[in-house]
Amino acid sequence: MAPASKVKIIRTPAKAPSQLHASAALAHPKPKYALGAAAIMVGASINYFGDRLLGVKLELFHGISTFSVAWGADLFLVPFIAGLVVAWMFGRGAKWLAYLPAAIVRVISYLELSNGWIPIPPENRLIPLGWWGFFLILAVESCVFGGIGGEVFIRKIFHRTPQGIAAADLPNPWIPPAPTKPHGPEDPANR
Repeated sequence: MAPASKVKIIRTPAKAPSQLHASAALAHPKPKYALGAAAIMVGASINYFGDRLLGVKLELFHGISTFSVAWGADLFLVPFIAGLVVAWMFGRGAKWLAYLPAAIVRVISYLELSNGWIPIPPENRLIPLGWWGFFLILAVESCVFGGIGGEVFIRKIFHRTPQGIAAADLPNPWIPPAPTKPHGPEDPANR
């Protein structure tokens, strides 16, 4: 055994959470219910105001002129953008949340027109429920494609192996980073 004067103490800096191995992560991460609800509400509002901005009601039919470029953009592009925003806000698992914003907006819009809360213009009529169901599925799937695209291209989540866990833990732009204190030689506690 070495004498006490020959023992050298080596201080190593603590590792940042992103440098820890995946097995060191918590088994059950803290649920993000509030962030998920906020992401759904923001996605639904983007979808709603996109409808209003384009001036299209998918639930109304007025002949073949119903199917215009603005109608197609309202059915495919607006929900896709809403899905991208949901994925940008929420991160891993946004592809499951992305089903809700388009469904919420389409159901409320159909209920407004079918119950008479918003009057139907005389030259239009409400599309049959079967057509509306088909358009609902198209809008929801477009929103989900946006959610998947957002997970892959914005949040860089490609797979579910332990190597992918660090990519899912990227800093969320909606949550400010926690203050950290320096470790190592520049830390006054180590002097």
